[in-house]
Amino acid sequence: MTPIKKNILFYIGTLEGGGAERVLIELLKNLNREKYKLFITLNRPEGAFFNRIPDDVKLLDRSQLYRSKTNLFKRYFGLASIIKNEKIDLAMGFLPGANRSLLRSHFLMDHKVTILLNEQNNPSFISSKEQSLFKKKLEKMEMSRYYSKADGMVVSCEGLKDNFLNRLNLSSVKIHVIYNMIPFDEIQYLSRKPVEGVEFDNNLRTIVAVGRLTEQKAYNDMLSVFKSVNERVPSRLIILGEGPDRSKIEAQIQQLDLKGSVLMPGFVDNPFSFMSKADLYVSTSRWEGFHLTIAEAMACGTVPVATDCDYGPREIISDRENGRLFPVGDTQALSNAVVDLLENEKLRKEMSDNAVARARDFDVNQIVKEYEKVFDDFLSN
Repeated sequence: MTPIKKNILFYIGTLEGGGAERVLIELLKNLNREKYKLFITLNRPEGAFFNRIPDDVKLLDRSQLYRSKTNLFKRYFGLASIIKNEKIDLAMGFLPGANRSLLRSHFLMDHKVTILLNEQNNPSFISSKEQSLFKKKLEKMEMSRYYSKADGMVVSCEGLKDNFLNRLNLSSVKIHVIYNMIPFDEIQYLSRKPVEGVEFDNNLRTIVAVGRLTEQKAYNDMLSVFKSVNERVPSRLIILGEGPDRSKIEAQIQQLDLKGSVLMPGFVDNPFSFMSKADLYVSTSRWEGFHLTIAEAMACGTVPVATDCDYGPREIISDRENGRLFPVGDTQALSNAVVDLLENEKLRKEMSDNAVARARDFDVNQIVKEYEKVFDDFLSN
């Protein structure tokens, strides 16, 4: 007798080009179709990864609720109706906005469904620095209140688990740590493809960075690091990604007289071809949840040099073995390490081999099984 498939819904705001979105797409591509029927709903059907939703995943369109001045109650009720009408057994939200909406909608449901949350970033830094202290406390209180109603949560590293347990006092919620996944074999294949739109100069060392152009990534620190590096080792910095800080970053490039030495192609479909041909991957992030692009760079054989921010990098990189870690904001130490590695090809090769070996630990085939175990444990209760 063929077992009845369980209906699983994933909910996220949009499919913009971030780490959480890449993790969700890999889940949709690789979860076992013999066990699950998959659904996805978004606030707005858009984003760099929207067209990567597999054809057999049912897209539940709620965008009309976000094109007008529809009140919040109707939005939450609409989500609750979808879950009831599609007989969803388990719903997983991705990122804080979707998670809170899912939990608010839960109060309107007369349909039994398991609610799981998926958090990919450090909640201590999610609030904008422009927010008042009162608003930050209110947001923390609201998050704690709603998240405690979830059946469970998946977070992308041990540091995040400790944060949610201590900061939001979520000891009543089952929190599972599942590292972010990478399609290792696919990355290796794509990494061998030629770079489009940029020509690499064999007379220059190349540093690559990947991530949204936001305060979190501290591109002002990265440019300071690169300025120092470029004065000692003729180099080029390629920053892949888009975001609200583009004009600010471009202004700093002009100010530091780095125009021509720093390239910003924007979001690219295949960042791995850039990574594999670069000498180093550099990150100056102020905070992270896992830092997926570090694992991706390692899969390409590119040695990462990164800030030891909360959280993620220290759970991926073993310092001096497969990469380097430095305190957040220590641009001098970071630039010295970059120069040392650029000038020592033998050391880079040793670290590169170790980096590739470490990246295999995050292969999608292994990580998806961990997700399936969590889903099955909740669905069997």
